[in-house]
Amino acid sequence: MPEWQSSVKRCEVVSCDELGRGLEVDYKIDAKLRSISYRLRYEYEEPHRIGCRYVEGEMEDLRAEYTLKPNGDDATLVTLSLGVSPACACRGRSSGSFLKAG
Repeated sequence: MPEWQSSVKRCEVVSCDELGRGLEVDYKIDAKLRSISYRLRYEYEEPHRIGCRYVEGEMEDLRAEYTLKPNGDDATLVTLSLGVSPACACRGRSSGSFLKAG
């Protein structure tokens, strides 16, 4: 995982697609109050989109989509759309703070 994802404590590829990309991936993250484990299933629409959806774990739901667009000669603009429904009530915290960049 990138250094800026300091909340990710464990990331393990469970299965791969025919091109060797992660298809189902297990995560364990530091959610500030406690660690949360979950599995995501990825889908690829090369070269412009990577999506994932919640499979199982300690959340209600999680969906994400990375959109990739060329941005100059050697650069790519990556936009993340993220929806998270934690399995517990989180008073005083927005669900976005769970995946805060480090």
